Amino acid sequence: MPRSPRPPKPPLPARRARATLAFERAYLAAWAPLAALAVLCALALLGAHERVPGWAHAAGLALGLALVAWLAWRGAGRLRWPSRDDSLARIEQDSRAAPGSFRALDDAPFAGSADDPYWRAHLDRLRARAARARLGPARASVDADDRYGLRFLAALLLVLGALVAGERGGERLAGAFWPDLYAGGPVLADVWIDPPAYTGRAPVLLVRSGALPDGQQPVAEVPQGSVLRVRLTGQAGKAPRGRLDVVTSSDAERVPLSASDGALTGEARLDANAALSLRAGGARAVWPLIVTPDDAPKVRFTGPPALEGASRLALPLETTDDYGIATAELVMRLLPEQD
Repeated sequence: MPRSPRPPKPPLPARRARATLAFERAYLAAWAPLAALAVLCALALLGAHERVPGWAHAAGLALGLALVAWLAWRGAGRLRWPSRDDSLARIEQDSRAAPGSFRALDDAPFAGSADDPYWRAHLDRLRARAARARLGPARASVDADDRYGLRFLAALLLVLGALVAGERGGERLAGAFWPDLYAGGPVLADVWIDPPAYTGRAPVLLVRSGALPDGQQPVAEVPQGSVLRVRLTGQAGKAPRGRLDVVTSSDAERVPLSASDGALTGEARLDANAALSLRAGGARAVWPLIVTPDDAPKVRFTGPPALEGASRLALPLETTDDYGIATAELVMRLLPEQD
């Protein structure tokens, strides 16, 4: 007598269960290195690397990246692709079925025929349970691994850093992960500001052939239209590495520095209050600059015109300017009806 065909297995969400398990295990393996990387990025956005010497920046970056790599290696060792048995066990847990209920659907009778009425009754009970199978959402299994919620603290710190950095976010991230080691010995710096020639004011010397100071410097007041000039000199005829930024209330400009004859030079025009930031030789100096606006010259009559003799007209005038007036001209024209 031929065997009756075996009834098809009831559909089980095994693929979705396997994908859910894979996501949970990947998240469990990745949260720690991602949180450490988020903290590194947050510190970069907050400008921490700009407040330490170059060697400390490089050492801190190396330690931070080493920690991220170690956490990633440890997490990778915990990764394991879910098997079919894992996915069926997960469905059994979410469906509150007895362990092995759905895995038994793949079994065959140890002895006897598959058409045995007792065996078929057993399979019918399993299929009835499988028809009610349910798969729950992904579980927060990482909570047991991150008992103190460090991943949320890292995310909050990253958001805070992005808000503080603003438009300088990309610049700070690039500077943090590409540290300036400034190899090659000390750097001699010349930093000065040339006021416009018409002001008659002498140049403002910030650094004169000396080592670049580190940290906040005294406020300097210069006229509008002044030109900032920087010259950095290295050793053995080799131009050093440096970075010059001029930050105003509306813009942050990185001033290009060109190397020639063993020196690094650059200049920038100053038209608004700014903060000058110069990094070289492992130091970072910041000068707040107050730029005084250049008011236009003023001319006013101090009295009515008066005749002097028979052929001279006197016009009493007063001229004023921020930096004095060298010459002045008065141009008079007849009205059209007087031509």
